Amino acid sequence: MVETAGLLDKPLSGNFDIATVRAVFQLLSGDDCEKAARNIAAALPSGGEIFVIGFVLDDGGLAPEICVAQNVQFLNVFDDGDTYREAQYRYWLTNAGLSTLSASHRHKAEA
Repeated sequence: MVETAGLLDKPLSGNFDIATVRAVFQLLSGDDCEKAARNIAAALPSGGEIFVIGFVLDDGGLAPEICVAQNVQFLNVFDDGDTYREAQYRYWLTNAGLSTLSASHRHKAEA
């Protein structure tokens, strides 16, 4: 089942085993990212998973290079856009009640 929803308005309806969030957090303010994470997590059972797909900076904010470059676009195009650091995602997801977090970084350089 696929559901579209206003992630900032209220928790998703229904129960899901996983949620895939692609290129969403980068368009939101930090406060809105926290709201979205809470609303997504509320629809997951204990042990449910959120897959965040998008540009994520390391905690130093200077790598991977493609994410740094993309951040320039986000900051100039979107009102609240940002390429957030891994620690920020961990904060939002932990505060949303998710306890097991892991990261996989796969960034291809532009050809």
